[in-house]
Amino acid sequence: MSQGQCCSAPSPVEEMPGLIDFSVMVNKKSKEHEEVMVLIRWESEEAWKNWEKSDVHIKGHREKRGQEKPEYLISTTVNMYEVQKVKTARVSNA
Repeated sequence: MSQGQCCSAPSPVEEMPGLIDFSVMVNKKSKEHEEVMVLIRWESEEAWKNWEKSDVHIKGHREKRGQEKPEYLISTTVNMYEVQKVKTARVSNA
């Protein structure tokens, strides 16, 4: 997957209050298939729930309902994690 395939168009999630960041990561070690992980971080569970209940999010899922999944898509999973600790660089990266 090239960066242009997944990241070129703006996403409605980028406009949501409470969004911290949206990361798309590709597993470089997998030789058999391309594994992509999308990590969306929110300021709070409430901010995430507001996204889940938003008209634009619901509309996006309704539009895809009944469609076949793309041939290249093997599986998807959705997980929720609670941040226990964040470490930042001790030295400036500038």
